[in-house]
Amino acid sequence: MNYEQAIFDVLLEAGEKGLSVKNIAHHVHNSLNTFFDKKEYSEVYAQVRQYIKNNSRNSYSVLEHTAERGCYRLNKNSEKYIQLRLFPNP
Repeated sequence: MNYEQAIFDVLLEAGEKGLSVKNIAHHVHNSLNTFFDKKEYSEVYAQVRQYIKNNSRNSYSVLEHTAERGCYRLNKNSEKYIQLRLFPNP
């Protein structure tokens, strides 16, 4: 599983309210760590923060800001959201 899919899954479960970057990174860290492949939290946090920064800039981006400071949710009007919902990764 890659970071993009893990972030998408976490925010899909979060719903309209969204989550903070810290909570997203925490959930992604837990979902990506396995017995044989350990990832440092600081590395995961940096990757998640970079992904969110790059994918929440425009009104058509896959992520959008919520009314609460530092919280993000999925932008249901973006083409990428529609594609990911139609063809989820197994």
